[in-house]
Amino acid sequence: MNTIKHIPPDNPIHRLAPALRQTIRSAQDNAFDTAFPSAASFLATLFDQLRVNLVVPESVNSIVATEFAEKSFGEFTRFFLALLQEQQYPEQAIPQASAALATRAMLLRAFADPDAAMCLVREKVISVVESFPKTAGDIEVGRKKAMCLIHSFWQPRNTFSIKRNSIAPYPLRYPIRL
Repeated sequence: MNTIKHIPPDNPIHRLAPALRQTIRSAQDNAFDTAFPSAASFLATLFDQLRVNLVVPESVNSIVATEFAEKSFGEFTRFFLALLQEQQYPEQAIPQASAALATRAMLLRAFADPDAAMCLVREKVISVVESFPKTAGDIEVGRKKAMCLIHSFWQPRNTFSIKRNSIAPYPLRYPIRL
């Protein structure tokens, strides 16, 4: 398993540390072409991961997976919209299902394990949001503690470019007393 593909066995690269050889081999094994030899296998994995009962169209069997997966979100959405309509998916669920399939297709194209990638992102967002101030006392600073709250609500008139006949954001007439 630690041998690097496509490199002769006598090459000095095989004398690297086992952890580094394992990392290189993992990257080779996770290559998109290796994981998905055809667009049909890509779609079958996609449908399986989302637990959607759809049949992979035979028209994608001859398409290379990398060529098929190089679509934009809009192109994926239109493709899945047509596929869901063709396979008589419930009409009300088609827009949401096609968007979910397109999103998952893009994640599957970008990451070997989309669920693990999304878990890391979710954990990072949660940790950042948890550091936000939760009470007024968390953001009060200076000699007059309440002034930071009043200034956060105060909007000077000339800070926005205002179009004619639009509602202008005016400052508070009466500052909030705390």
